[in-house]
Amino acid sequence: MMLSRCIAKKRFVYKLRPKIDYKILDLHLLKSKPLINNFDLLDGNEKYYLTRNMIAIYLFLQNKKVSQDKMDEEITKIFNLKDINEIKLNILDKNTFLKKYKTIHKKIFNRVMESINGSKQK
Repeated sequence: MMLSRCIAKKRFVYKLRPKIDYKILDLHLLKSKPLINNFDLLDGNEKYYLTRNMIAIYLFLQNKKVSQDKMDEEITKIFNLKDINEIKLNILDKNTFLKKYKTIHKKIFNRVMESINGSKQK
């Protein structure tokens, strides 16, 4: 208990760079892949969950704040939705939604794979 607190005249500032494990990001991105192949079989809440998972990774890779509001805002902006409930209520145009979803998924996947390959070479 004595070592859990420290008294000092100056404040300690730890400048630690966070380490990102891109292999784990790849596994989480893999969870979003079934939306592409099973769009008709999934209900609105499952589509929202998979889309939110992908957008969370997207925001994380851009070093932006990842919160519920930011993810919903980004989803409506990227997919040109009036409201996030369009996904939850399953009122989506399949072709336009999947086209944008595939391009973003591929973009994120390529960035994660570049990072994995780049970290192996170092």
